[in-house]
Amino acid sequence: MLDWIEWAGNKLPEPAILFALLAALVVVSSGVGSWVGWKVQPVELRLVVVDKVGADGRPVLDEKGKPVQVPKAGPDGKPEVKLQPAGAPLEPRSLMTGEGVYWMLSSMVRNFTGMPALGLIFVSMLGIGLAEKFGLFGALMRWLALLTPRALLTPMIVFIGANSSVASDAGYIILPPLAAALFAAVGRSPVAGMAAAFCGVAGGFGGGLFPTAGDGFLAGVATTSAHIIDPAYGPVDATHNLYFKILSAVVVMLGGWYVTDRVVEPRLLREVGRVSGDTAALTDMALSRGEKAGLAWAGVVLAVVLGAFAALVFVPGAPLHGVGQPTLASGRVLMEHPVTITPPPALPQGVPGHDIVLRDPLAGR
Repeated sequence: MLDWIEWAGNKLPEPAILFALLAALVVVSSGVGSWVGWKVQPVELRLVVVDKVGADGRPVLDEKGKPVQVPKAGPDGKPEVKLQPAGAPLEPRSLMTGEGVYWMLSSMVRNFTGMPALGLIFVSMLGIGLAEKFGLFGALMRWLALLTPRALLTPMIVFIGANSSVASDAGYIILPPLAAALFAAVGRSPVAGMAAAFCGVAGGFGGGLFPTAGDGFLAGVATTSAHIIDPAYGPVDATHNLYFKILSAVVVMLGGWYVTDRVVEPRLLREVGRVSGDTAALTDMALSRGEKAGLAWAGVVLAVVLGAFAALVFVPGAPLHGVGQPTLASGRVLMEHPVTITPPPALPQGVPGHDIVLRDPLAGR
């Protein structure tokens, strides 16, 4: 079965080809949708309102004699909302026309740079790529695994794997052979060690104790999707999924621990027999003096950086202390915000032309 899985996986195209095929599918789907006449009606959330009733049981009237309307409370006490049509139906525009091809080529770069999470992904990948290039994640995984007692070897391997997605795909490369060597050194089946490591890396991918670049991407997509239903919905941060990620890593660790020690390894012992301990397999996995020094300095720098940010947040008068948004000298806030175009004031006759005034509601200009 493993041979068949390897054969089928090798038949898949390269990622760049897969993206090209998906792009072609979008082009074809747009043509089909335009030809068939697909439509979708945009909707928006509206509060359900009812007439306000006074203590005498009669509707309360305003100064113009009209009933005062208030939000209707649902069974849970919260205001009821409903989706109502908003605007004209949306229809697909074919990309298989001259106009469609022109639009694709002219908006390709803007479509990429306008992705909500692009900036966060670039910043995250700079740090993650640098740490992975210098071997920080690999040395850290090996150090944690080598320090683990034999009784906790399986859960530690799975838990490290569930956290390895912070280092992108490094967990797939480093952890399985390391787990196999550790299991072989203590007289356990190396196949069971590889299976446990793969369980943690693959089953726990995206989980763990720390946000990853993928969380930034998902936060941007979630914000954009939420605005389809509620344009006033606040932004989704990369840490909004953190509690679920942490719990997922724990669940994967417990599941991988049970399956490895109670199901996989007993079956291997019945079929293959007990493996004699081989500590020589750990020779290549041991940390060098330079790697140990690098991990120590990395810990020192991490403590300094976290301490500096804590001081910026908690020390009175520090730039990040207190509630509010930092502003520039002009009064503009350091964030994106909408601007409205207002018509210019009337000009005396004979004055040629006029300018469009951009009014910034936050800066008062």
